[in-house]
Amino acid sequence: LAGAVGAFTQSVQQARMLAGREPDSGSWQGQLATGELWLGLAYWQQGRLDDAVDHFRLALAAAERANVLAPGDIDALGLRSSAHNNIAQVLERRGDLPAARREYETVLELQQQLQRQDPDNPDWQAEVGFAHNTLGKLDLRLGRLDSARQHYARDLELKRALVAADPAHRLW
Repeated sequence: LAGAVGAFTQSVQQARMLAGREPDSGSWQGQLATGELWLGLAYWQQGRLDDAVDHFRLALAAAERANVLAPGDIDALGLRSSAHNNIAQVLERRGDLPAARREYETVLELQQQLQRQDPDNPDWQAEVGFAHNTLGKLDLRLGRLDSARQHYARDLELKRALVAADPAHRLW
């Protein structure tokens, strides 16, 4: 993993340089966000949660810049969702469940935006279901049983619709 951190660090440094040369390029901001996410994941795998969350936050900032430069860009929205999800997982692992829940709520909102932008894409619908399931699990841990039931019910409803529409889809 040490090699991965080094490689991702070099990639991020290059992306920062390129994004700095063309600060109005949503594409370079997206590349920077992607690199920061991968670097954060490498740190996570090493158990370096502080470094991981720092890079997830840097990824989020770059993805948000990309989203401003290219409003409605599906890739930028997806990067934002990934960054929030990774931040939430670190917060959850650290035991800060209320903060993790806020991040997971943002993930759900972003996944719903992606679903609205591309309603025929079953992957986005599945991701919305997954976000509901994640919130349901966390709500159980927080003792928010009514909310957990609602999230689980919505997840199940989406999964049933997806399976009915395409029983052989690769996601299920």
